[in-house]
Amino acid sequence: MMRLPVICICLALIGCGPSLREIKDKVAEDALRQYEIVKEDGGNPIDLCVHAGLVAAAYLQAENSSKYSIWKSREAADCAKARVQNLRY
Repeated sequence: MMRLPVICICLALIGCGPSLREIKDKVAEDALRQYEIVKEDGGNPIDLCVHAGLVAAAYLQAENSSKYSIWKSREAADCAKARVQNLRY
């Protein structure tokens, strides 16, 4: 009989955590904040190029196509300043 309350508590806890969408959005926000930190710290052009790519990748993972497009453009601009060409695999 003790198993029923334990099962109910476990099932209740499963629904209390953040959704996968919220986690992906948080990852993208964190990547954006990291880019801003690098930029504010006077990051060199290569650092900005790399971090812009990380932000773009995070928005792609979050399936946010509008922000992904914006950050791919930012990545291209930052990489051009760093004289780094987009590599295609």
